[in-house]
Amino acid sequence: MELIEWKKYANSILSPTERVKDELRLIIAEYVRKFPSWEQNNDARRSWFTGAKLVLSTSQLGYIYIRDQLTDTAWWKAKTIEHNMINEQVREFEIYLRYGFSNMLFTITEETLRSVVRSIDNTACNGGTSNYEGIYIYLLKVTKKQQYLDLFNFHRLIRNTIHTNGVFRPKNNQDKSITFLDKQYNFVCGEKINFQSYELLLNLVSQYKIALVDIFEDDNIISLSHVERFKW
Repeated sequence: MELIEWKKYANSILSPTERVKDELRLIIAEYVRKFPSWEQNNDARRSWFTGAKLVLSTSQLGYIYIRDQLTDTAWWKAKTIEHNMINEQVREFEIYLRYGFSNMLFTITEETLRSVVRSIDNTACNGGTSNYEGIYIYLLKVTKKQQYLDLFNFHRLIRNTIHTNGVFRPKNNQDKSITFLDKQYNFVCGEKINFQSYELLLNLVSQYKIALVDIFEDDNIISLSHVERFKW
């Protein structure tokens, strides 16, 4: 894309991101009212929503940086980057933003689910330290929310490509297909995934929000007096 196109694209990101943040704000406000101790004690069930909101805010800052600085040729004049490399630098920075978004979202989700599992039963899943797939399979079984399995599988498969620079290389050397929001996504062995768009990432946050509200308000989870973070 040319710089003017990058500027328009970066600007177009901001409002959709704010709308998803609004979704999270509503849940955070509701939980303050319904479960005040969750806020007071930094309960992991609430912290996912505040953490996801922070990920979105940080991403917005990155796109504001693209819009207001990185697409301004005058801004680049004082820099040592060759003029013919500006578009490449903007492109790489935007990729960096999306990968950071995805990986931080994955990190806070994994941390939260491990904390919840350990609070349910501190002996389950090897004290909450088993492989992540086993963690969410256990939690979905306990809460009878297996309809969210594809959501967690989908993001796990995306995140695992971080080890191979975006190329899907599973240990079993088998292709994988996941349906997410009524669309099929194919993970092909030896091929780079090409669908981690910003829109997809926003959809992941929205779907996680739906799933985690449903899971956290299940009788088995809502009855936990406290879900402590960083204790697995």
